[in-house]
Amino acid sequence: MAKYLATNNDFTALVVDGPGARRASTLGQVVNHHFFGGTRAARRHQIFETVRRIIFPATMARRMQHSLFRNPDLEAIIRGADVIDLQWAETGSLVRRIRRINPDAKVICTWHDVLSQRFMRARQASNGTIKKLRWSWAIGVARVFERRILQEADALVVLSEKDAALVNSGAAEVMVVEPPLATEALAKTDRHPGPANILFVANLARWENEQGLSWFLDEVLPKIRQQHPSVTVKVAGTGILPHVQAAADRADIHLLGFVADLAPLYAEATLVVVPLHLGAGVKFKVVEALLAGVPVVTTPVGAEGIGHADWYAAVDHEPGGFAAGVNRVLADPRSAEAKAGRVRVEAAGIYGAQKFKARMDNVYGTSKAWASEVVCSTTRGNAPLAATVVIPVFNGAQTIDKQLAALAAQTGNCSFEVVVSDNGSTDRTRAVVQEWKDKFASFKIVDASRVRGAAFARNEGARHATSGKILFCDADDLVRAGWVNELVDALDDHHFVGGAVQKVSVVGGAFEKESSDADASPRSVHGFLPYALTCNCAVRREALVNVGGFDSSYKAGHEEADFGWRLQLAGYRMKWLSGTVIDYVQRTTALGLLKQNFYYAKSAILLWTRFSDEHRLAPVSFKGGVQNFAAQLMRIGLMSSSATRKPYAKALGWAAGTVAGHLEYRILRRAPRRQLMVGSA
Repeated sequence: MAKYLATNNDFTALVVDGPGARRASTLGQVVNHHFFGGTRAARRHQIFETVRRIIFPATMARRMQHSLFRNPDLEAIIRGADVIDLQWAETGSLVRRIRRINPDAKVICTWHDVLSQRFMRARQASNGTIKKLRWSWAIGVARVFERRILQEADALVVLSEKDAALVNSGAAEVMVVEPPLATEALAKTDRHPGPANILFVANLARWENEQGLSWFLDEVLPKIRQQHPSVTVKVAGTGILPHVQAAADRADIHLLGFVADLAPLYAEATLVVVPLHLGAGVKFKVVEALLAGVPVVTTPVGAEGIGHADWYAAVDHEPGGFAAGVNRVLADPRSAEAKAGRVRVEAAGIYGAQKFKARMDNVYGTSKAWASEVVCSTTRGNAPLAATVVIPVFNGAQTIDKQLAALAAQTGNCSFEVVVSDNGSTDRTRAVVQEWKDKFASFKIVDASRVRGAAFARNEGARHATSGKILFCDADDLVRAGWVNELVDALDDHHFVGGAVQKVSVVGGAFEKESSDADASPRSVHGFLPYALTCNCAVRREALVNVGGFDSSYKAGHEEADFGWRLQLAGYRMKWLSGTVIDYVQRTTALGLLKQNFYYAKSAILLWTRFSDEHRLAPVSFKGGVQNFAAQLMRIGLMSSSATRKPYAKALGWAAGTVAGHLEYRILRRAPRRQLMVGSA
């Protein structure tokens, strides 16, 4: 990362002093840097710091903060910066202080893991009430700090889609940047594995690594040696304490200490084990082993956020299953090696420097407006395209096939393009979608995973639209025959068009209507302007770009109302097509309906706060919202009846979401900043 930033920028790193940082500064690629916080605290300060870590576990040590902010030279560097990136979650506690010093800087927080998840796992592994209470407190404090950082920072960078999913929405734009671990040295690792050579790479000064090694030695290794008594185990990493060395001696394994170049160890290892049960975030050594082409046996904690289950020789948290996975590799190393070779190629594409640079360009604002990556593109024939259909999708492998089939079967002579905007799917969505690449005049799959949310995915899909007429539908609904032609024709005379929806449920694989008629008129909310649902609307490109596209700060509803209102306030009239209908699939479970309506109601209050100061909207009442929520709670018995469960879940979710929206956006004034589309095609 430092190498990337130093290439085209005046880059300075402010680094917490310590043996690891000092060692890293001697390994080449030295950039302009300053150490701080390196002096050892006095004993009384150490006691204070221990207490502080218990009370405020998600913050940087006070003495380190003093060392940073009381140094005039370092403060001058902060004051003069255009962009400030706070690495690691704990440094997010510095955002407010940095804002006071330099209010104009773009402040980015980069989390290598999510602290609340790390603390939650520590609580699960703790014995005794006192320890569990301590970690419960830490979880609560971490969540408060995480929410605060999401409101105060300009952007939050995480290293995996898994961590992005753990983060609640806020003002900060959440971006996923996979670490660029596919180095030339790993790519050139010449594999010549030994017959039974196990490698574990870990900094044993970290408790989760020590605990993982202890579990492996006590509960897993004996089961491996029952079948492979001559197996060799090597552990590379610093932080070896006397009791760890004693355990290693008893188990007859080799602790190598710090190893500057791991390539020879990866070259000779039959497999790499990652026996972790604690911690959080992307484990770099897992990625490095995969990139070196080594079979990996890991726990779910070690694998999380990295590829998918097929990348690993085995994933298991039980001693017996873990040992069985290791024994399978040792019994048939050739098959495991062949699979690891295929995974190596796939992983290099995700953790390579090219993708990292593109993502970092987006984070630091040095990219072109159209920076999302087209991962698949096909064109058939030379006929001019009348329209582009944009489909945002996240984990839609089970539904998008039907929508693409409906589009492929469209009636009329309209030649159109399909752009599938993938918002970071982790299932087989892309594989399913690619099967349709030859069915349309033009077809693209766009990687829109940088920011979670359908609004962002729609914007990224629209960025890559070839046509000036852009149609939107969703991956889990179904357009009807003639849908494309009808919307395209309407855009000849209007800039913005909306169509009706027929609510349906999926029962036994077939659609069943939930109401007799489709919408006769457009939707409305807060007594203001009408709007169209984004599952059935169309807009001319120039209108979309002029208003900034969809607002990505809406994460779960009402972005379509916000978009429609901004279009109409900018002078673009909406055309309503009551006869252009799509099948609008509804949630089928009470829990799904409750969650959906909670977020719909909450976002409705956000919408109200955005427009009520300048426009006449119907009033909203926090008191009325609380009273309605209390009334719904009094009717909780309706959940026991199948006839009333779903309607009640919708009503309860809406009432709870309304109260939550009032609290967050009106009372606490934590409305996120707008995140509009930037640039044009």
